[in-house]
Amino acid sequence: MKQEHQKFQESIGKEMSAVKDRVRNLIGDANWGEDGRYKEILLMNMIGKHLPARYSVGTGFVVRSNGELTTQMDIILFEDTYPVLFREGPFVVLPAQGVRGIIEVKSTSSREIIQEGIIKGSKNGQIIMSDRVDIDFDLFNGLFCFDSHSENLETLFEPVHNQLKEFAKANISPMFRKDAFIRSCVNCLSFGSDHIIGLVDGDAVGYTFPGLAPAYFISILMKFLQERGNDALRGYLQAIPTKALRGNIFD
Repeated sequence: MKQEHQKFQESIGKEMSAVKDRVRNLIGDANWGEDGRYKEILLMNMIGKHLPARYSVGTGFVVRSNGELTTQMDIILFEDTYPVLFREGPFVVLPAQGVRGIIEVKSTSSREIIQEGIIKGSKNGQIIMSDRVDIDFDLFNGLFCFDSHSENLETLFEPVHNQLKEFAKANISPMFRKDAFIRSCVNCLSFGSDHIIGLVDGDAVGYTFPGLAPAYFISILMKFLQERGNDALRGYLQAIPTKALRGNIFD
C-alpha cells in the first residue's frame, strides 16, 4: 500500500511537469510572462483538487482594516465564510481576516529569486498577520519554484537560511517578537521535483524528497488548512526524506 501511495505522490509532480511543458512547447520564448502566468494557474488548479470545501483559491490583493495593502500575490487561500471585497473570476481583493495562505510562484529558482521571494512573501505575511487577533492562527506562506537552478540541497539551503536570518535580524524588535516573525514570514519553499525547505519554530529545515516535492508542498498546505487534530491526508501525501539539513535563523 505504501508503494501505491508513493506512486500517487509522484503522479502529482509528473502531471504538473507534463502540463507546464505544453505551453512552452507551443509558444517557445514568445511570451514568457504568459508562460509564468499559466504556471500559477496550474498550481492553483492542482491545489483546488485537494482543497476543503470551505476554502477558495484566487489571485490578487489583501487589505488590512486600516487600508494598508499587500503587493499582488500569485495565489491566495481564503475562507468562504468571510466577505470578499472584490471578485472578478479568480482575481480577488480580500480582508486580511479571511486569508489562510499565500504563495508566490516562480518558473525557476536562483539566489536572487529566492531572496526576492522571501522578502516579498514575508512582508505580505506581516501585513496579513498584523490584522489577525487570534494568537493560535498560523499562515501558510509559500514559495513554489517549478524548476530548480540546482539539484543540490545544500546549494538551495544556504541562500534560504541566510535570507531568513537577514530578514529576522532586520524585523525583530520589541514590537515584533520572534513568535510573531515566525508566524508571518515565508515558511515553506519548494524547488523542482525534489526539494522542500520549511521554517519549523526557529529552524530552517531542508529535505530531499526525490520526485515528491510538489505533493509534499500541497500536503503541508493542507495541514495548515485542516482543523487541529485532523490529518485526513496521512499516508497519501507524506514522504520520507533521503536527506535533511537544519539551521537556526536566530543564531
